[in-house]
Order: sequence, then structure tokens, then C-alpha cells
Amino acid sequence: MGLPFSNGTHIHEQDLKILTGKSMEQVEDMREHYLAPLSPCPDFHNHVGLNLAYCGEQYQFSCEELVAMMLRQLASYAEKGETKETYCVLSIPGCFTKQQRQALRAAAHIAGLNISGFINDLTAAALVYSYTRSSNLEDGDVVLFVDMGQCYFQLQVVEYREGRATVLASHAEELGGREFTARLKRHLESEIMEKYKLDVTKSSRNVWQMTKEAERLKKVLSTIPATKFDYFIMDKDVSINVNRARFEELCNDLLVRIAPAVEKVKQAAQETLKKQRGDSFSPEKFEGKEGEENLARVELIASI
Repeated sequence: MGLPFSNGTHIHEQDLKILTGKSMEQVEDMREHYLAPLSPCPDFHNHVGLNLAYCGEQYQFSCEELVAMMLRQLASYAEKGETKETYCVLSIPGCFTKQQRQALRAAAHIAGLNISGFINDLTAAALVYSYTRSSNLEDGDVVLFVDMGQCYFQLQVVEYREGRATVLASHAEELGGREFTARLKRHLESEIMEKYKLDVTKSSRNVWQMTKEAERLKKVLSTIPATKFDYFIMDKDVSINVNRARFEELCNDLLVRIAPAVEKVKQAAQETLKKQRGDSFSPEKFEGKEGEENLARVELIASI
């Protein structure tokens, strides 16, 4: 989902998710690799705003205003039915701060919506899973929900017992697909500089184009072991060989953060169950089962 503006600029939901409720100082390190060609600027609260072309003129929008546009767009879809919904529950990453939650409340107010409350992304996924996969669940099952999104890496362990879903442990941090894309983009920029003596980082539009191409190549490398980056940029045709092994090497410091987080959240869930069950706790339920990947969207559900 996104908002189209003049000059081909398209604001995506994931752009706003990482910016809303943050100060300019907090996003300074994102400028070069994540935000081009967007132009972040401080709003009157010194939170992040964006300079965008609208109806042929430049305007400064706060992130709250842009989120409100998206919420209003979503509400219009709901209002196509017979009832007009004015109350909503928003799902958010588990590591959202108080400031980010307040910013979302402000955005909902601008959009004319009333927020009944917030729910963590994976808690919402766990509830949906209990309804859509109820035939697969047995009383006492413990399930690990994993979400590696564009901006956030989230884990949550949920126990299903007597018709209730109980969160045993959770973990969330700012680690997502954009970091992997940025590593590949920087690699391509370095290869282009070495092979063609072109510095594509001098133009924000070129950086934006490289980011889009790196995102595309990342998806290609998830299906095949090697590919070639052929692109016309700065009046030259460039061609770079890219392979999955090199990509994984570039992202090794990101990948090694995943397994320890999974083990940590599993251990925390075990401790919670030990406190609740005492001597009746059975550690066998954490031995591991085959995960399910045939789900809507990108959540990976793994029974543990």
C-alpha cells in the first residue's frame, strides 16, 4: 500500500512505519541508504516530516499526516460496505515506543478514526491462526510466530489451551529486509565504482534506482543461486555478476542475530511455562516440528 505523489514519488507503508514518531536525530543514519529520494525535514515537534510535490507545488507533510492519508484510504475500503466503521484496532511492532504509539493515535485522529487500542503484529497473527488453522491445533500446543518484515524482526511464542491464546514470550527489534537490501545496494555501488569509475551515490535519484534494483535482485537470489545485474545508469550500461553466497557473506552479521534471538525467546517461554505449570511442565513440546510456510502474507509459523 502506498501514496502516489508528483514526480513519480511513491510513499510506502514501510517507509512511514520506520519514520513515524521519531526525531530527525534518530533517522539521520537512514538518509543515505534507506530514504532516497525522499527529503526528510523536521516538523514543528522536531519529528520527521517529508517534503513532497503535490499538485505541482512543494509541501511539507508530517509523518502523521501521511499515515492519516493511508488510514483514510483503508477506511474508505471498509465504508464501501453497508456500515460505516469509525473505530479501529491497529496492529504495531512489539518494539514500538510510546512516542510512536502517540503518533499513530494522532494520525488516526486526523483521519477521523477512533482507536480502540493497539495490538502487537504477532498477537494479531496468533489470533488469526487460531481461527484459520484450528483443525491443526491441539490443546496445549505451543507455537512460535516469526516475522522478518521490511523494517522489523519479530518473534512470539504462544500457547493454545482451553480455547485461549496466551503469549509466553516475545522479541522485536529493528532488523528487516531494508538492511539486507542496503548491503546488496552498497555492494553494487562499490562494484560499479571499481569496474566503471561511476559514483552513483552523488545523486539521490540514482541511489533510489539502485535501491529498487537491489530489492529486485534480493528477491531473485532467493530463488536462484546466481544472477546478473544489467542496468543503464549515468549514461552507461553496467553489468555486474551477483551470487547468493556473496550476498549471504555481505549480510552475515545480520543473519547471525536471528538464531540467538529465537533461542532466547524459546528459553523465556520455557521459563514462563515452568512457573505456570511447575512439576507438570513437559519440555518435550519444545523439541521442534516442521514449520508451515504456506500462509497468507509472509509470516512463518513454526510449531516448537
